[in-house]
Amino acid sequence: MENIKYSLSGFLKQPEYSFHFYNFFKELEVLQSLEEVNVKLFEETVIGNFKPSNTKIEFSEDGNRCTIEIPFSLYYLSSNKFSSPPTPAEVFEGLQNIMASADAQHTDEF
Repeated sequence: MENIKYSLSGFLKQPEYSFHFYNFFKELEVLQSLEEVNVKLFEETVIGNFKPSNTKIEFSEDGNRCTIEIPFSLYYLSSNKFSSPPTPAEVFEGLQNIMASADAQHTDEF
């Protein structure tokens, strides 16, 4: 876990989400061989035709460091109403898939 650092913003800081991140990353079995993994999980608001951001996975040239940016979108519906955030189960299922994908990408490239 020492090699994995993460940051949270928006609804991801709420206790029903944030409580679980430490254990998730502590028990994560992928990407443990890297010197440093930085994971940024953030809330973004999508209004109108704005296209939501994609997840970004980048490795250093030597493959020892990884940066992962994961957006979680809330959509503006109307009259100051937004879509509901994903459930904690949905967040962690998606996060598990992204981390496995990053591990597979690292294996393929390095």
